[in-house]
Amino acid sequence: MKRLLLPFLLLGLPTMAGAQMLLVTSEYRVTEIDEENLRFGVALPESKGAETQNWVYLEAKSSIHTLRSGDLDYARFLQVVKPGRVVKVHGGRRWDGGISGKEVWLTTP
Repeated sequence: MKRLLLPFLLLGLPTMAGAQMLLVTSEYRVTEIDEENLRFGVALPESKGAETQNWVYLEAKSSIHTLRSGDLDYARFLQVVKPGRVVKVHGGRRWDGGISGKEVWLTTP
């Protein structure tokens, strides 16, 4: 009986994994800015060095919040943010492994 079920289970795995969408909400340290591609590089805050571990991609509908200036559009955000700044990102995991930034908060001055 177990041998009969195994092929059916293996056939179903690729379709189940392909349909999965992951949401991300976490704090990151900005490592680099790529204005041309509307993205910025990030690393975990506790990581050492300035190596980019992942990319956060922005869109026109991305919401960027600051404590002092209110909300920014993505173009202004990419001009203002500097490497070393800590941001909180809420978004979805892209198929290429990057993060689509739906909402971004500047958490440090």
